[in-house]
Amino acid sequence: MLTDEHVLCAYADGSDLHDAAPLLRSRLGALLAGRRWATDQVVLVDQMHAPDPEHPDCLPDWDLGVNIGLDHIRRSAAWFADVEALVECLVALHEESARDFAVFLAFRSRTWLQEHLAFIGGKPVDLPWLRKVIEKLA
Repeated sequence: MLTDEHVLCAYADGSDLHDAAPLLRSRLGALLAGRRWATDQVVLVDQMHAPDPEHPDCLPDWDLGVNIGLDHIRRSAAWFADVEALVECLVALHEESARDFAVFLAFRSRTWLQEHLAFIGGKPVDLPWLRKVIEKLA
């Protein structure tokens, strides 16, 4: 569980992830284990929510991806290398799995608030812009 106020979230887009889930878990788990992170606030998220009884024909939401706490960015000059490594991994996963990914900033104290930052789905991610926005919001 993360304790940081500002959290960068990167999740696979969609709810029907059964075919891609083993690959995503494997690659994201390897990324988390194989890297020296600038923070200890990094977790693999794999949570399928309960079905919505009001919409029985819809698949339940499934959060599958990575959360990185960002409260350390003012203390660590290397923090953005973690974001770059995550984006690089997601771009490769998009190519391999044909799954898109949403990257957004969430706030622990305001769980209803999320700021969409990037969509990884075949187009390049503007990393300098992403860095500036994260620095402003976190």
